[in-house]
Amino acid sequence: TSIVNVASSQRPALMRIMPGDPASSYLVRKLEAGPDIVGSIMPVASSQLDPALIKMLKDWIADGAKNN
Repeated sequence: TSIVNVASSQRPALMRIMPGDPASSYLVRKLEAGPDIVGSIMPVASSQLDPALIKMLKDWIADGAKNN
């Protein structure tokens, strides 16, 4: 509930997680070094996440980001 449909503090026009729309979810943009991010990509302290984990997150978001 603290990230789904909650505005990003870095880009308030974007939701941290936009259910059904991974490309518009700021978290996905931060993980993939996407457009309009502020600061560093995530995770900051290490290399980019495994693409399989990012795909799993994107699939969950595309499926509505359900709290399950």
